[in-house]
Formats: sequence, structure tokens, C-alpha cells
Amino acid sequence: PAVRERAERVFGATNSDRAKIVKSFDSVNDLAGVASRGQAIYQQNCAQCHRLRDEGNEVGPDLGGVVDKTIPQLLEAIFDPNRAVESRYLSYTAVTKAGREVSGIITAETPNSLTLKLPGGAEETVLRSDLQSLTGSGLSLMPEGLESALKPQDVADLIAFIKGGGS
Repeated sequence: PAVRERAERVFGATNSDRAKIVKSFDSVNDLAGVASRGQAIYQQNCAQCHRLRDEGNEVGPDLGGVVDKTIPQLLEAIFDPNRAVESRYLSYTAVTKAGREVSGIITAETPNSLTLKLPGGAEETVLRSDLQSLTGSGLSLMPEGLESALKPQDVADLIAFIKGGGS
């Protein structure tokens, strides 16, 4: 308990009550978003793993598929990414016999190897003969904790960009 408490102070623990966090951003429904500011937020926080209108990386879902979602649905997807995760976007951690860890989503498997796509879009292939362990988290690769980096107006701007504004 003492180590956990210290780690939370040092690293700023994320709130595990994701529904409460989603609700804390309800004010986004009443804010006018500015798509040009949202594009900058997208580039900084989302493009590493998501693609939208030929921008970003294809690690997580293409955000073009969510433009018709409601603001509450988008808030849930942003702040509670593990509520609904397609199996192809589940995170895995491969540990090699040399002790190196690689975390990402599995994009290819053969009898001799597996390929993981990492945040940022790079892929890494690990030979099964070099694999010590492979562990599925059952969670999305998308991190929780974006609420610490985004204010409600930032989220309104981001949603305006996702829904079709911007360049």
C-alpha cells in the first residue's frame, strides 16, 4: 500500500471510475468546438494511433467511422476506451527470452512468428523461438487518462474536427 500510494503521487494515478470521468465531460455537449484547434489536438493526442482523413497512423480504428456518433458516444470512446473493444484492437505484450518487451496489437501470425503493431504505427516481428511469453491484457491499446491532458473545450474542439471540420 505504501508503494502504491507513493506511485500515485509521483505518477498521478488515473481515476478508475471511467463512467464518472465521462460524466465530468458532459459540458462538452453545450460547447461550440473549433475544428482548427481540434486538428492540433488530434495531431498531438490521437494521430499516433488513429487515422482520419489521410492523417495519422493505422494502429487503432480509423476515426472516419465515428463521425456519425453522438457527443456522448464519442466521450465514452475517448475516456472509457475499454468499455467496447474489438478483438483486433486488444493489446498484447510479448517478452523475448532476452527480456525485451514489445507491446502492441497483433497484426499477423505465422507458425514461426508474430507481428505486433506499436503505437506510432511501427511494426515489430518476434520469432516464436525467441518468445518467452505473450500476454493479452484484454484491454485496448488506447491509454486511459486523457482527462488529465484535455479540458472540456479541448474535447469540443477535437470532436468538431473529427465530425468533419478542419483542413
